[in-house]
Amino acid sequence: GGIPSNINMHQFLALAYIDRFASEELQKKYLKAGISGKRIGALAINESNISSDPSAITTRAEKQKNDYILNGSKNFVVNGVYGDFVIVAAKTDPDAGASGISLFIVDSDAKGFSSRKLDNVGWHCADAAELTFENVRVPASNLLGEENMGFYYIMECYQLERLIAAVTSVASSQFCLDHTIEHVTDRQDFDQPMSQFQSTRHTLSNLATEVEAARRLTYHAAWQYENNDQAIKECTMAKLYSTELGKRVADECLQYFGEYGYTADSLISRLYRDARIATLVGGSTDIMREIISRLVIDDFEYRKPSVSLADAPAADASSPDLPLVEEVDEVVEPEPVVEEEELKKATKPVEEPEPAKPVNDNADEPAPKKDARTVKETAAKEKSEEKVAAVTKKEAASAKPESVEKPGKVEQKKVDVKEAAEDPQLD
Repeated sequence: GGIPSNINMHQFLALAYIDRFASEELQKKYLKAGISGKRIGALAINESNISSDPSAITTRAEKQKNDYILNGSKNFVVNGVYGDFVIVAAKTDPDAGASGISLFIVDSDAKGFSSRKLDNVGWHCADAAELTFENVRVPASNLLGEENMGFYYIMECYQLERLIAAVTSVASSQFCLDHTIEHVTDRQDFDQPMSQFQSTRHTLSNLATEVEAARRLTYHAAWQYENNDQAIKECTMAKLYSTELGKRVADECLQYFGEYGYTADSLISRLYRDARIATLVGGSTDIMREIISRLVIDDFEYRKPSVSLADAPAADASSPDLPLVEEVDEVVEPEPVVEEEELKKATKPVEEPEPAKPVNDNADEPAPKKDARTVKETAAKEKSEEKVAAVTKKEAASAKPESVEKPGKVEQKKVDVKEAAEDPQLD
């Protein structure tokens, strides 16, 4: 509803930008006061002539010495009337398209700044307003981050905005469902509670199941955002599913209240009105589907923007809601370069294998049989050879070994010790 939108705008949008991108001086001035509640902030991006394309804004900021002169208008800004400061997106380089947008912190009491409250269908207490800037002088020190990097800052913070929209829708759906169950349990039709009709029970059972599924998807997206930097796919899916479900839950639950549910002062009618806008803020349902299709079907991958503008990628004007993506091509590893000498060493001549021996196909066939005469002659011959070998061995054993001179050595004779002592030639 309206009250949560005021809180979410201040806490998760305005202060989130200051926390991430503002200088230390700006953080001391606005962040501390915002956390303590002394100053309430807003975020002004949308304009009357644009919807989901931040790159098409027409509000301009012209640099003059140490100031920027701001001219233009913003629309549908929550906290726009009663807020103390507004983060404004403006063109600082009109010819650069999305890459020429910068963000500024503008105090609501600045000269030339005015606001007008809008009369919306829902979110009556959301303080939604149209803002006008006529030659508003903004100090250069109030520039948020770097000049011309505003578009990339917006893209980086979109995921938190969508995640918060999913959380709010899940909570609203659960509240709406609980309120309806209480109503059908108390209301009597045909002498029995409405909760006892099968159609009522089954419809509410289906809605309860879908709300639980949306809750788990949102929990998962929150975990991914906390641990996986941007988590674009998960946050976008959670926002798409939860907000569309919230709209359907409110519509089907209102049916059980009859004509009373259509009166402006009934609680269910307020839930019905407030649920409708959830599919519009933070990117419409169609934009959510397009982002998911690019990530799932086209295999696009998010590329985080660089801190420096010189290294920042160009924005994709065809889909400004998801500019920082690129298609992932197949990575082809280059073939290693081999030096000529290494190639020669590596390519040694291959020795040809020895030819295989022919296989005797008849190896398994039995040997031919010999007749008795052949066997007898063979045995006699073997016996004769054994006798000759025995005689030769005996003669060799009885023979005296002859001295064999070894080459290169002189034969030494045995000398009697006594003769050696008398022989003078041996001195």
